[in-house]
Amino acid sequence: MCGTGYQSDGDAGCKAYQSFAIVSELEKARGFSLEDHSEAMSPISSSGHNILHLDIHYVENHIYWVEFNQGEKNGIYRIKPDGTGLTHVISDGIGSNGIRGLAVDWIAVSWLDGTKRMVLLKTTRDSPRELAVNPIKRYLYWIDYGQYPKIEKAFLDGTNRVPIVVTQISSPRDLTIDIETHDVYWVDSKEDAIQVCFVV
Repeated sequence: MCGTGYQSDGDAGCKAYQSFAIVSELEKARGFSLEDHSEAMSPISSSGHNILHLDIHYVENHIYWVEFNQGEKNGIYRIKPDGTGLTHVISDGIGSNGIRGLAVDWIAVSWLDGTKRMVLLKTTRDSPRELAVNPIKRYLYWIDYGQYPKIEKAFLDGTNRVPIVVTQISSPRDLTIDIETHDVYWVDSKEDAIQVCFVV
């Protein structure tokens, strides 16, 4: 029998899962096999977690998440699926509202160790949250939770800011990009719907 995060290799040994879905439950994050629904990674769990956002870097085999807590636990962390290599990547320079989105860019605006950070967009009028990156098309997408909710995009350097969804959107909560079609999907909790914007 194989331990958490491992499956039978067909012989007498075990091998790590190569593909699985990661789910955040605020206090913990768990990975489940898409084949047999087994625990496919060591859970990220201990007292005091408040995990808001997750993303992965497939090539580097790291899971990144935003920890929204008061004090020194606040920031961005990373870990390997087997539970090793826990690193507090971003621990300072975080505003009073915490970090409200996370997206790993294959090209990396902030190096994956947290250095070379830069502000891409700063505003007092809007409420940008929830990020998604399309490194192929070179766009950054985000949800604006402001008085008039919308979804916007800009180049990866923050220039050429353009709203792409401004109607039929009430309370957007999360978004993702289909890398093959480049379409943008999001969840709207007030509309009780998963919606899509077909991007040309």
